[in-house]
Amino acid sequence: MTEQAVNDPDAPRGCPVAHGTGDGLTRLYGPEAATDPRGIYERLREEHGSVAPVLLEGDVPAWLVLGYRDNRRVLDTPRQFTRDARIWRDWREGRVADTSPIMPMVGWRPDCVSQDGEPHRRLRGAVTDGLLAASGRGVRRHATYFANKQIDAFVDAGRADLVADYAEYLPMLVLTRFWGFPRGRESARGIQCAGSQGWGGRPAAQRPHHRDPR
Repeated sequence: MTEQAVNDPDAPRGCPVAHGTGDGLTRLYGPEAATDPRGIYERLREEHGSVAPVLLEGDVPAWLVLGYRDNRRVLDTPRQFTRDARIWRDWREGRVADTSPIMPMVGWRPDCVSQDGEPHRRLRGAVTDGLLAASGRGVRRHATYFANKQIDAFVDAGRADLVADYAEYLPMLVLTRFWGFPRGRESARGIQCAGSQGWGGRPAAQRPHHRDPR
């Protein structure tokens, strides 16, 4: 495949569908995206390298950064790649409405994910301090406890979906201990929080099922 860094002078610039309708661009939503996302990413890497033009839900044009080093550069260079979605041209000019289904993911929020500079450092510091308050040993103990509970729930069946039946809920269940939920209520609260949006924002019945062949 051809690797193309985001700072390559020949790298694509501007809106990927600025001079067309977007026909032929890969959509990151719909049946194929739900059932074979890895296949989509591999095809995009083969066709475009580490930066690919795509369409988000509602046919909103975007650039998808696929390379690890390029993702690090985007995340570590806020002066060039801001986290503040309020300057997004398509949103400011009305091409993406506040009611768009992608806005809960990409829209601005008053949290560390949407801030740059000092506001980001201040808000991230609060998150980091909260996480550091739980020792590594404590995290391991809670993770082991809930992992065993999740496994016990499906062990008699002899099979499980490693995402829908295990991995999707485990992090949230562990976090309920740090949030202070009373014992006995953490499972219901964790499952409610982790499952309220479903896989990729879809209800559980519509989730794709990925099984680790190992």
